[in-house]
Amino acid sequence: RGHGHSTYNTHVMSLADFADDLKLFLDELKISKLNLLGWSMGGGIALQFAAKYPNYTDKVILHSSIGCKGWPIPVVDEQMNDTGKKVEKYEDMLKHPYVKINEEPILKNDRETVRKNEDECLYHGLKKPETERMDRYVEAIMLCNSIPQLFWSLNTFNISEEHNGVCPGSGEIKNIKSKVLILHGDKDATVALQDAEYTKKALGDLAELKVFKGAGHAVLEDYREEFIQEVKDFCK
Repeated sequence: RGHGHSTYNTHVMSLADFADDLKLFLDELKISKLNLLGWSMGGGIALQFAAKYPNYTDKVILHSSIGCKGWPIPVVDEQMNDTGKKVEKYEDMLKHPYVKINEEPILKNDRETVRKNEDECLYHGLKKPETERMDRYVEAIMLCNSIPQLFWSLNTFNISEEHNGVCPGSGEIKNIKSKVLILHGDKDATVALQDAEYTKKALGDLAELKVFKGAGHAVLEDYREEFIQEVKDFCK
């Protein structure tokens, strides 16, 4: 919802909304069991789906995923320095610099800035996509019209059993029954490795964490063959 050529009649306000959309999609296709892989925010959606619809989920792969405590957004000053506080109101999120930096280039049809943002946020590891593929990624991002709601959803996602600085944990992580493979780079500057480690600890024996040396937020780009093999072996 709010991505690609999908409609956006009702705003998404949580990762649970995306999980519900996925459930409706699977029901329409009559798919009742699947392996689910999510990258970054998509990993949070995969975790939420596995917690809310455990009977649908066989295995889950988290690729550079946000943790089970979400991705709380810091309140920043004019120089973009972290003040130590977190954004607690949606109204404040609408005017947050993180939102403006990502939303304004799309509204202005500024593909070069979108490319620069994605290059810095996603591909800061060992490798970058070739030009043609990056062009396709940029065109896909240009179709996104849900930036403020995405940041709010990241900010308020918390299925752990602890407070994340914005909201208390729902404890839904206890509902997950699937085996979970966590693939994360030790140089990820977007989602810290410690978030992956926390999710691994919260899931206990259900989860396996593999750390890729030197990889940034796109392990699939930095370690393509190794990543694909890990996923294949896990899904056997």
